[in-house]
Amino acid sequence: MDNDAKLDLYYTEHSINIRAKHPLILWVHGGGFVAGDKIELSNYCKILASKGFIVASADYSIAPGAHYPIPVSQINTAIAFLVRNESEFTIDTSKIILAGDSGGAHIVAQLANIYTNKNYAVILGVTPSVDLANLRGVILHCGAYNTALVDFEGGYGWFLRTVLWS
Repeated sequence: MDNDAKLDLYYTEHSINIRAKHPLILWVHGGGFVAGDKIELSNYCKILASKGFIVASADYSIAPGAHYPIPVSQINTAIAFLVRNESEFTIDTSKIILAGDSGGAHIVAQLANIYTNKNYAVILGVTPSVDLANLRGVILHCGAYNTALVDFEGGYGWFLRTVLWS
């Protein structure tokens, strides 16, 4: 068991009682790769669940204790767990949405790239846990995607250097 990679599941009592399958949103928290926790998203996850989704909020190992691509692999493993247990959690595995903010958005973008580009998956050594046909959407909020565009000279240069080093 990976003590850094835990999941919280959010759903309505109604969704579990009727045992119908529901789309899954897996949300990965932000924190610049050095902070953050899945619990910070709990209220937002409850709102999403109230709209008929099964929502999983995932933790991952943060820097400096862990480096890329460990968090990507951990989230991929979390998705594999959810897919394996689709019946227990009433997940419609043909309707998976990956989402994240900040560092979590970067991790989700990496996973989307792994799921859509087999060569990239091989380079990272990560076996996709989701068939591309089942990935219905990706929500990326406020992530770092192209470090060539980052201005390290501004007032937040020290922060950006720290986060991107992570």
